[in-house]
Amino acid sequence: MIRWIDKLAGGLSAALLAVAAVALFALVPMAGWLVYGRYILNASPTWVEATSLVLMLVVTFFVAAVATRSDEHLAIHFVRDAMPGPIRKTMRALSDLIMMGFGLFMADASLTNAIRTWSRDIPLLNIPEGMRHVPLVVGGVGIALFSAIHLAMLFSRRPPPDAEPGAVIRPADEPGG
Repeated sequence: MIRWIDKLAGGLSAALLAVAAVALFALVPMAGWLVYGRYILNASPTWVEATSLVLMLVVTFFVAAVATRSDEHLAIHFVRDAMPGPIRKTMRALSDLIMMGFGLFMADASLTNAIRTWSRDIPLLNIPEGMRHVPLVVGGVGIALFSAIHLAMLFSRRPPPDAEPGAVIRPADEPGG
């Protein structure tokens, strides 16, 4: 069951990364157009800045969720990895619990903000202001989901996504585990 859920999570992770890549790809010419308009034409295209801010949120929070799945988020692994097995497993579980709580809090608060601001439009874009909060909701749900999967794998002795292929997962109290 966990492997099936992890496989679905892998698809979600790939989709998040693809959307973030498209958003980043769109940001590059927008930034060029903004600089060209500001310094060459002396007339900044105002919609570019507003659009860039929304796209930057997509890139930032979608990639944060993907990094959580691949265990590449901001963390200090060498401290945890230097600990004996039971302490290492406890630290990993605690880290994943904190990340899951953070993701859920971020998703909940952002959803509340999206709902509250949906009736107003973003100036110059004519899209709901609440759209600025949607990437945070999606990113928060992704962080929470991927952290929960890490926890499930940790306690089912399944290898985490970053484990070497063929790695042997030992119980935390065994030597080398």
